[in-house]
This record gives sequence, C-alpha cells and structure tokens, in this order.
Amino acid sequence: MSFTGMFQIPNELLIKKRIEDDIAKRYIASYTQVIAIANTIHDKFKVKNKRFFSLKASEGKSIIRKALIQCLAMVARDDMKRLGTIGNTLFYIGYWKLIGFKLRGLKYNAIDIIAQSDLSPQIKEEITYCLENYKRQFQYQYSTARIIVDDRSFQAIKDSYLLTLFKYESELRKYKVISYVDFFLYREKETIPLNGASSGELTLISTLLFITSIISYDSVILIDEPENSLHPKWQMEYVKHMNELFYLYQPKIIIATHSPLIINGADLLSKTIQIYKGVKGEFKLQVNETNNVEEIYQDYFDVTTPENRYLSELVVQKMNELADGGITLIEFEKTINELNSNSYDDKQKEVLDGIIEMGRKIKNV
Repeated sequence: MSFTGMFQIPNELLIKKRIEDDIAKRYIASYTQVIAIANTIHDKFKVKNKRFFSLKASEGKSIIRKALIQCLAMVARDDMKRLGTIGNTLFYIGYWKLIGFKLRGLKYNAIDIIAQSDLSPQIKEEITYCLENYKRQFQYQYSTARIIVDDRSFQAIKDSYLLTLFKYESELRKYKVISYVDFFLYREKETIPLNGASSGELTLISTLLFITSIISYDSVILIDEPENSLHPKWQMEYVKHMNELFYLYQPKIIIATHSPLIINGADLLSKTIQIYKGVKGEFKLQVNETNNVEEIYQDYFDVTTPENRYLSELVVQKMNELADGGITLIEFEKTINELNSNSYDDKQKEVLDGIIEMGRKIKNV
C-alpha cells in the first residue's frame, strides 16, 4: 500500500486539476480501477469510464445510504472483510460498531407480492425467508433491527438473514414491498439517524463507505482536499486510518491537501509516503523530517503563520549567523523578506520589517 501527497499553493489550482485528471486517465488506461473523492464544490474530476468511480461533495448526504446498502449487500455475498471495514469506520468517528435499520413502508402483504413477482424461485425463497424473520422479530414490536458490524462477531453471522435483505433491497423497492431503508447509528446513550450526524461525520462516513463499497485489489484512490469539514484530530489521523481500513486491498492513495495536519500525520506514519509540492506549474518531490506544523506550513505551502515558535527560532538563528559573519546582510534580508512576503498577518509583517532594521544595525549600516 502506498501514499502520494500533492500539496498545492493557491495559484496552482488549474495545474492540480489537470494533473489529477491525467493521473486518473493514466491508471484507467492501464485497466486499473480508479476511485475519486472530490471534497469541494469545484469538481476537478471530469473522467468518464466504467473503471472510474467518483464521489462529489454535493452527493455526500444522498450517497451515504446507497453506499451503506451496497456495502452490506457485498457482505451478504460472503465478503466479510467489508463488514469489519464498516465497523472500523464507525468506531474511528466515535460510534459503536452497530447499525440499526427499519424497513419503511413495509407492506402488510409483502410476502404475497414477492410470491406473485417474476423473480426466480430461488430469490423468492430467500426474500420470503428474510421477510418472515424480520416481521416476526421487529415489525410487530415497532422495534429497530440491529446488526453488529464486526467481522469477528458470531452474532453478525447469526443475523445474516438481515444482511440478505440488503442484497435484494433494489428488488424490494422495485416491487413496492418497501419505500426505503432508514438507518441509525449509536454511541453512549444516543441513537442518531444516519443523516443526523454532523457535517464532518457525514463527510467522513460518506467517503469511507463509498470507498468500501467499490474498492478492489490494487485500486487507485484519488482524494481532493479531504480536510474540508474535518475535525483537526481526524485530519491528523486521516492517512493512518486510510491505511488501517484498506490495507488488505493494497491500494495506491493519492491525496491533494492544504492541511499541514494531514501532512504531519502522514510523515509520522510511514517512510513509503511521498510528498510533492506545487512549484511554478510542477509538483516536485519534497524531503522533510520535521514534525512541527508551523514548519510544515512554511516548507510545503510557503505560508508563515502568525506568532509561531518556528518563525521566532529561525529569526534568532539568522540574526546570530549575521552577527557571527556566517551570512551576509544581503542573505539575511533575503530570508526575512521571503518570510514577510509569505506572511498573512499585518502585525507579523511589521515585526519582520523591524527585524531587517535590527540586522542593519548589527552591521552598522
């Protein structure tokens, strides 16, 4: 499993868009499945191909139910490792490894409708068995069916008939046996409707379930600006959890981000991660050993943050070098002016202007 990071600066947006499209097309041409996640309203992926699957930011809430149903249907088809991925996704965000659901609009004569349909005898038998069990256990008590989403759970296997319902969810809707499936999430003392989660939670759940429902061995995953709506803790752990959730599929994951927290978390994880920075129309491989977020901002994004320790230490170092004759006044002023041009804080700019004057006094200019 490998990660590549593309970290752009503001005037590189069009170039990044072109590169992301080129990457997708190149892998598709080599018969590789490509999964693209666009987390901004400006969808940068314009590829159309049967091996290309994309999730747009605008689809987040509408896609989450569909992705969950598809995941559970695949589990019902003996792909148990996806059950564990669903559970780990929920646990990562702070929920229990448990999903509740209700079949909304379930017809009282559902079994008769299936019997009179043109489905194959085998499918009729499976659906009838599932509906009879569901009605007996849940419909008449108006209770919520629950599935433990943990591939190590015997209870999940025991309740496999519940999973089979999702394998035939489209047929149940086609014949108007049900209207739709309503999902619920759980955490300490809370039952939360799926769409009642926070925007950040929905973004992350949608992304991870969408990938889970599609991914195959050696897939390429392109993710554009995953930090949008994400809590800082989730940004820091983003690459780590992508690795833990999908390592069995050995995908190649390419991330474009503005977030130093994502880069910092990635740097701590693995030496197989490559980080590229947008410079004058090209993305160049970077080598960095820092774990300091402020230094990452400066090194990767050319942005100086206000009131940061890294800046203070760098200025003191350069002033000492100037005083000791290690650098010339011209070199000193060039460094400080670069910091000034990259700063977005007016107060900090004033301080840096003063630093230049101090440097000149050191050299008696």
